[in-house]
Parts: sequence; structure tokens; C-alpha cells
Amino acid sequence: MFAKAFMQPQKRHKTKPISLITGTCLLILILFLASLALGSVSISLTELYHLLLGKEENPAHAAILWEARLPRSVTALSTGAALALSGLLMQTLFRNPLAGPSVLGISGGSSLMVAVLLMTSSAVGMQLGALSFSLITALAAGIGAIAVLLIILAISRQFKEQYSLLLSGIMIGYLLGALESILQFQSTSEALKSYILWGMGSFSHASWLAIGIISLVTLIGFAFAWANRHSLNLFLMGDQQAQLLGLSVKHFQLRLILLSGILVAVATAFCGPIGFIGLVSPHLVRLILREADHRKIMPATLLMGGALALLADLVSRMYAIPVNAITALIGAPVVLFVIFNQRKG
Repeated sequence: MFAKAFMQPQKRHKTKPISLITGTCLLILILFLASLALGSVSISLTELYHLLLGKEENPAHAAILWEARLPRSVTALSTGAALALSGLLMQTLFRNPLAGPSVLGISGGSSLMVAVLLMTSSAVGMQLGALSFSLITALAAGIGAIAVLLIILAISRQFKEQYSLLLSGIMIGYLLGALESILQFQSTSEALKSYILWGMGSFSHASWLAIGIISLVTLIGFAFAWANRHSLNLFLMGDQQAQLLGLSVKHFQLRLILLSGILVAVATAFCGPIGFIGLVSPHLVRLILREADHRKIMPATLLMGGALALLADLVSRMYAIPVNAITALIGAPVVLFVIFNQRKG
């Protein structure tokens, strides 16, 4: 029932894609400026303008802007876009609007490797905590995600049905979660605290090098997905019809898994497991546009993911609330609406 409604969206009260893209870009601009100006120390728009031009009227404010707020905001924008694109690809792969970037257990691989790193030795855990989740933590998370991705790719070669792959991913996620629980039970309080903080997700730990990597991977991923937008539409029609129209379903499925997995791996490695953005962003775009055509929803989905990440990060900084708590408060009602809407339909 979900898949049927997903492939046949409602056609009434449509919004033009260009209108949504323009509105979302405006929202991103407002949120981006707000994230630079607001915080424990407020910066006026006039001073912000001067600081961005390199006129350092206040060295303390300049340091706050260039060393903390600007990198954090750019990280949120690029990571949100990456997760949104990954979510869209996963929902297309499984033809299910409730699929998300973490459905294959890839983010679970990152979590397990970070748990191993932080919890197997209290000394290592405290050292990495003091280093504020250094590149070593990001590297461990990336290795874990890629390892699970390779396992998923191997499994996908054994099954023709998407639901078998989906169930395999879910079971892998449960298995990784069980191993994490064992590590948590046996870890020291300092290591456990470091792991819990990482698991809450944050956009504040990425360096400019990390930002460059996230942005580059997101742009390459979007370029590939956009080049295959017609194939994505064919894939939604079902395996048999897509094959009749010339699409190599098995190879295309592998490419979708690989691209989505890389996007999740990079985002999770540098920012931790950020929930709901990848799941919710495509939904919001479809609800507004009343479309499932990737040519119309893909650009808006990326922008929506960036906007949601900026909003979550801004609220997180203003009220000292974990990012994942904010994304859950935003995302859970949207998912519930989709479930009840599909049931009603």
C-alpha cells in the first residue's frame, strides 16, 4: 500500500518545483544568517556583513564567526543535503516511503566502530574525548560504515527481491546494536559518556578539510543521481517494467546502494548518526509538490535536507538540546502523518 501511493502521488493542489526551490533557498539564507548571528554571543547583521568582508571590527566576534559558527553552519548544510539525497535514493530503491539512510545498517557500522574505539580502553576513550572527536574517530566511523556497505553489496548479489535486502539490512542493524550494547555494558563511565555524546550527533566537530570532503561527496552524488534521474523514475515502476524499458535493474540497484552508502558513511563519520533528516526531507518535498518525479523532487530534496539540518543545529545551539532530539521532534510527526495518510488513502 505504501509503495503504491509512493509511485502514484496525489495530483491536486500542486506547487511548482521552481517555487519550492526558491522558497527553500530563501529559508536556507535566513537560517544560515541566523546561525551566524545568534548564539551565546549575538552578532548584529551589520557587524556580520563587515566580518564576512574581512573587516575585523571585533577580534573576538571574528574568531567566533570564522572558527566556530561558519564551519558549523556549512557542515550542517552539506550534511543535511547528503542525508536527504541518501534518503531519497533508499526510498526509491525499496519503493517504500518509510525507508531511510540507516535502513541498511550502514550508520550502525559507524556506531560500532566508534564504540570499539572509545570503549575497549578507558585511556583511549578519555584521550579521544579530550581531542573532541578528532579525525581518528571520524576515520573509525568511516571504516565501520564502508565495511557494512561492502557486506550489503555482497548480500544484494544473492537476492533479487528488495524486501530480502531490506530485511537483511535490518537484521544487520540489530546485530550491530547488540554488539554495541555489550561494549557499553563493559565500558568505563568516561568512555560511555564520550560514546553517548557522539551518538547524539553534532555539526560542531568538522574541520574545513572534513567540510570539503562532505561537500565534494554530496556534489558528486547529486551529479550522479541527476544524470540517472530518468532511470530512477523507471525503477519506481517495478523490476519487470523497468527491464522491458531497457534498465539493468540489478546493476542499477547496486549503484544505488553504493551511492547511498557512501553518502551516509561520510556524513556519519564526521557528524555522528544524524536521524530523520534523510527520512523526512523527501516526504516534505513530495507533500508540497504532490510529485514522485525525480526530475522535480531531487533538487528540492537536497535543499530541504540542508534547511532542516540548519534549523536543527540552530535550535540545538540556542537551547542546548542534542541535534538528534530536534530532528526527532521535527521528523516523527511527519512520519506519523505519512503513515496515517497512506492508511487513509
